[in-house]
Amino acid sequence: MPTGVLIYRLDRLLYANPAFLARLGYDSLHALEHAGGLDALYVEAGVSQASSTSQAGTPVTISAGHESSGPSTPAEARLFTITWDGESALALIFAPTGHLASEQTAAAPVPPVPTTRPPLAGHAEGAANAKADLLARISHEVRAPLNTIIGFAEVMIGERFGALGNERYVEYLKDIRTSGERVTAVINDLTELSRIETGTLDLAFASQNLNELVESCVTVMQPQANRERIIIRTSLAHSLPPVVADGRTLRQITMNLIGNSIHLANPAGQVIVSTALSDLGEVVLRVRDTGQGLNDNEVAAALEPFRALQSADSGSPVNLSLTKALVEANRARFHVRSAGRSGTLIEVVFPRAVAR
Repeated sequence: MPTGVLIYRLDRLLYANPAFLARLGYDSLHALEHAGGLDALYVEAGVSQASSTSQAGTPVTISAGHESSGPSTPAEARLFTITWDGESALALIFAPTGHLASEQTAAAPVPPVPTTRPPLAGHAEGAANAKADLLARISHEVRAPLNTIIGFAEVMIGERFGALGNERYVEYLKDIRTSGERVTAVINDLTELSRIETGTLDLAFASQNLNELVESCVTVMQPQANRERIIIRTSLAHSLPPVVADGRTLRQITMNLIGNSIHLANPAGQVIVSTALSDLGEVVLRVRDTGQGLNDNEVAAALEPFRALQSADSGSPVNLSLTKALVEANRARFHVRSAGRSGTLIEVVFPRAVAR
């Protein structure tokens, strides 16, 4: 293949064909790694020379810096999300040109690089892929030191090597641990949203017993409710048919909804979790709180990714954008209803199972 190709995952280089290496002035993949790998390349958003209707990846420009000769001439390329050895990776592929094709006909072929999903239209695909790549690198850089901070906080809270001396230190360390766990949760949510947006979220659809899952989630969330002086009540429909969904994300949806309702409920209030079968045969999961209720602007803010909504009652940030995205990824519908002092009601409606 005369077109230059580089394949990488996070900051790890996986493959580069001779055409790519020659274009940037490196003898081998090892030489590129020795020069700094991805950090040795200057990859910037580019302007595609192709038709504006093209769906072929994200346009970028690439050049490489060399201590002796300075940066190479920028070249137009495309950034693709691909599957490599069964996992998601990114491919930088130089845009083919006439002189390049004639000069590099002896270049070695690149292994097949199948895409993981049908491409999104135009700039939407480019933005999603670029954001996913940036997020993956940030996540990789942040998680290791964050885990260290949380781990050492745990060791000190347990006073494994001697007493801390002042009770305030223990409280401060608990705050450090909680803050670290919060940052980890935000990174996880961002990663999950990115996977949904780029179509790389792995979902295993199967029949799920919604009532059993709800009871399990309520048990897990009960200690948090107790700390907030909130009572969790359940009202589960008898003989509820199973829903077809991904078990892991269905549990995450339920936990998120209960947690948000705990934040929204007034102190000494209630969170009511119920299931029902609609007249149309659809299974409905409802989570309602007894708080003040959200107005239209607050609902819109809660559904905007990572915009912090401050509840007047609890002062806790409420964000439902990831939960809504997960619901829709599971082929269900998401509704938020608020009625003033009657609290906020969130419904997840699963379509009627098709009889076989």
